[in-house]
Amino acid sequence: MNMFKTTALGSLFILGLSGAAACSGDDDTNGDTSTTTTTTTTGTGGAGGGACPAIPKDPAHPSFGYDPANTMDGPDAWGTIKNGDGEPAYPVCGDVTVQQAPVAFPSITAPWAVGGLKLDAMTLNWSKAAVVTDVMNKGYTWQASFAASPASTVMYKDEAYTLAQFHFHSPSEHTVDGKSYPLEVHFVHVGGKGAFGVAVGVFFEEAATDNPELAKIWDNFNVCPQETADALPAGTTLDITALFPKDASHYEYDGGLTAPPCTQTVHFYIMTTPIKASKAQINALVDSLGPTNRPVQDVLDEKTVTFLDQK
Repeated sequence: MNMFKTTALGSLFILGLSGAAACSGDDDTNGDTSTTTTTTTTGTGGAGGGACPAIPKDPAHPSFGYDPANTMDGPDAWGTIKNGDGEPAYPVCGDVTVQQAPVAFPSITAPWAVGGLKLDAMTLNWSKAAVVTDVMNKGYTWQASFAASPASTVMYKDEAYTLAQFHFHSPSEHTVDGKSYPLEVHFVHVGGKGAFGVAVGVFFEEAATDNPELAKIWDNFNVCPQETADALPAGTTLDITALFPKDASHYEYDGGLTAPPCTQTVHFYIMTTPIKASKAQINALVDSLGPTNRPVQDVLDEKTVTFLDQK
């Protein structure tokens, strides 16, 4: 089995984030990490042009949006959106006592350094031939699901979490030193006991040419939201290691899904070095869905974020 593994040691920096300012953005995907089946009811049709057909409403999982100015279903209203019984469908999204995501990362400067401290870095065991079973336009993200075998895993608290799916946000949900990127992918891993899930986030910069791994499945995504996923031909694989930067330096923190229902707890590893995708690839997602980033969240009195330098 052709696998990729990275484990490293590096300097650890502790960041205390207090009262991070929110910035406009739009939804997470499966939380940035979720397996939620929430649907939206409208779409723009994206590159296909014209309006998308309405998707039947699910009373248990009402639609939500990303327009910060929308007081009915925008990000600030997620916690109050009602289900078919008139009760809040996503109360955790509005709970200021839990760990919300995404966050705004500060740049790393000398005052944050913890001299000489070393830490085991995240350990990835990712397949160079990960089997993609299906793709879906969920109305708030594009998501691709992976077969359980060959397994791609990440270790967290001595437990292996298995890659279940990845999904995309545009623009990026996390920011670094006030900067956002045109695209962010979340590799969502599940199955351990220490957290609901572990998400590995990678930023994209715009390039002149297509990202060859994304190109293998990009045209399979429907421009309109769907009720069910589209199965891909048997044997469709991705070298997901090619979607991981060579510099494994990263931030990490505990948060929750960045889209409803905002489930707790998701452990995030957010890589600091971006990879590349073409403007056409990025625009295909944006034209289909519009912005899909939740604004960065105000934190509790203090959220502990670590930065691991693995250069």
